Amino acid sequence: MKINEIIKTEEHFSDLEKEIIQEINTNPNNFLLLNIVDYSKILFTSKSSISRLSQKLGFANLMEMKLFVKEQLTKNEFSYNINPDSLLKDRISNLKSYNNFAINETLTNLDLDNLQKICIKIYNSKKIITFGVGSSFLAALELANNLQKIGLNIAASNDIHNSILKISNFNEEDLLICFSKTGITKEVIFLNKAAKHVNSKTLLITAQNDEVENIDFKIHLMDLKKDNRIVATSSKISQIVVADAIFLEIYSLLKNNVNKEHELLKMWEKF
Repeated sequence: MKINEIIKTEEHFSDLEKEIIQEINTNPNNFLLLNIVDYSKILFTSKSSISRLSQKLGFANLMEMKLFVKEQLTKNEFSYNINPDSLLKDRISNLKSYNNFAINETLTNLDLDNLQKICIKIYNSKKIITFGVGSSFLAALELANNLQKIGLNIAASNDIHNSILKISNFNEEDLLICFSKTGITKEVIFLNKAAKHVNSKTLLITAQNDEVENIDFKIHLMDLKKDNRIVATSSKISQIVVADAIFLEIYSLLKNNVNKEHELLKMWEKF
């Protein structure tokens, strides 16, 4: 299973260099097993072109580049290998792969500048609602509970009617946060539309790649698709991981106030 590019390409690379990198990413075993003469024949290029590319990528030589590709390939196969789930040990192994993928790939691919802007917006919002249905509500509730502890005016909901009533009292200083794997459920689409109707801001945390209407901010989740899914596994984990990332960043913004809270709690413990 190919999850990520092993070798990253750059815009300033030549078309030939990009073609070599694409071939390595698509068929890494050919790159590892063939000698440079045979490999250059596959690409219809020269040995020197491949050697120069390895140095351009920051490797001392071609052998060092091969070791890197081997290491990355082994890591991906070890972490994310999905097996037929006829046996208990395979089901456990697959669960490990789903959750490893959700955590590692979601955090690795987070746009940190975007995340920081979102956290500042949450920090400055007067009223906040987090919304989710099913397993998505777990992440919505987790984020709301954590942010309540450090003084934010936030509530979680999995009820569409209750959420509509709360949004009716929103304005441009308030924020709706929706957790949804698809991002296109009837409830999420309507709530975002309702929030925009009262001029409040919206954040969608989703695995949906496509553009979604009425969204001001978006955080993209990484999730392994599974056949015959009964309950959410990796999507649930990736949503909770993002909720924790948001909390930690806002916690850092509120550190001074939190230190005062710790002082009062210690006073109570000694009282």
